[in-house]
Amino acid sequence: MLFVLVVGDIEYKGMHFNKYYWRKTYDRNWLEFQRLQSVLNNYVLFKYPTSNFIQKQLDLFDDEIKCKIQWTSSKQVVEFFQFLDICPMEVSKSTNKLSPTVNASVLRASLNDIDDSSKKELINMYLHFKEAEQSVTTFGISFFKYINPVTNRLHSNYRQILNTGRISSSGPNLQNIPAKEGFRKAFDCPTGWKIVNADYGGQETVILADKSLETNMVKLINEGGDMHSFVGKHIYPELSHLSDKEFKTNHSDKRQIAKKGGFAIQYGGTGYTISKNLGIPLEEGEYVYNSYFKAFPELKLYFDKTIKTVLKQGYILIDEITGRKNFFNPPTDKKEIGDISRKALNFTIQGVAGSMTKLAGILFRKWIIDNKLEDVIFITNLVHDEINIEVREDYAQLAAENLELCMSKAADKWCKTIKLSADACITTYWNH
Repeated sequence: MLFVLVVGDIEYKGMHFNKYYWRKTYDRNWLEFQRLQSVLNNYVLFKYPTSNFIQKQLDLFDDEIKCKIQWTSSKQVVEFFQFLDICPMEVSKSTNKLSPTVNASVLRASLNDIDDSSKKELINMYLHFKEAEQSVTTFGISFFKYINPVTNRLHSNYRQILNTGRISSSGPNLQNIPAKEGFRKAFDCPTGWKIVNADYGGQETVILADKSLETNMVKLINEGGDMHSFVGKHIYPELSHLSDKEFKTNHSDKRQIAKKGGFAIQYGGTGYTISKNLGIPLEEGEYVYNSYFKAFPELKLYFDKTIKTVLKQGYILIDEITGRKNFFNPPTDKKEIGDISRKALNFTIQGVAGSMTKLAGILFRKWIIDNKLEDVIFITNLVHDEINIEVREDYAQLAAENLELCMSKAADKWCKTIKLSADACITTYWNH
């Protein structure tokens, strides 16, 4: 209930928003959107000039042969990809049956099954186009409708309890703003003020290590090693002689595979999940999966024990301190057992992470009030493992130090073996 007050403060204050900078970003993104649309159209015109996807009938007002596909229409793109025999299938959420799809993650995974380099190029172009489309729709000029006419700020609505215990945001969603500077630079501060942003370093990985007490994982974190490079060297043993720094610097692509694979596994993912998320062959996904458990052999025992306990007791104990639980009906088939097993791992990590960040917000709000700083320091956003505040310039350093302290105290409540800390930066815009 104390966190209700934190959310109330965040919603009431809102975030300062520079719509002129946002407009500049939109203009750049619109040009890229148009360029990618032309590239896709030209691909069809050049490769399939006699197909039904070409507008051949000209008139007095249009003397140019054009591609008929509206690339913003999933239905039309599905039809074209089916014509090319490259449209993957996915279980529909509405019908629960296999249906053709152009969902980005499914398309990315389907690249493994396509030999034609030209068709692979088409799919990659389309995926880039969809990213550009989001930049000019979800994060386009329509975003201005959220600007409050009285405060000229963005006031989001927060729900503080999802299944895991994390919070969500809507109207607008200030938790899914792209991390690219072009978007977040628009979230700046008034003259004479600063933005302080602090986030936990590897929050969910540290929570997992503290819960499981996996020997290699605990040792690696305590010694300040690079988790993803460590795993990467197990995936690619021919590079095991390299230091973490050398691996990170010279093999960033392989480190990225280890990073994404590790995050998938931490949430109950399998080799198939890794294959789908990374767009790599299934056998390679299985290899990454098995290599991860070679790096952290005791983790498999912890996962198996957690899943067994959850299935036996009929609920997931998300957070031992708050006692928050997620109940489920007894599973009737392997699919339901698999779903519950993933949640058993996912909810317990994300749930503790959510509780921890909430407590940090509560502690920091109390510090503000105790020191009578309500007029010079404001919490303006909270995104999973990070807290944003707006502070008068002359109080910025003090606020940053105490925000770090409050976040550290909150982490100590849950992480008893491994120290989890937060790093704050003082800036003029949201640069996390």
